[in-house]
Amino acid sequence: MKKCSFCKQKYTSENLPEGWGKASGKVGIKEFALVFCPAHRKEAEEKLDLIFSA
Repeated sequence: MKKCSFCKQKYTSENLPEGWGKASGKVGIKEFALVFCPAHRKEAEEKLDLIFSA
């Protein structure tokens, strides 16, 4: 079971449901992973923009 990183909404399917997204990576020595529901897609995109513009 996976959860939205912002609101803890859950899904149980093996694949991401329609409208959900996921991102992970490494910036310097810090790793990050985000899973986001459709309601938090814009917030996740803004946070990812901040991570990669630093």
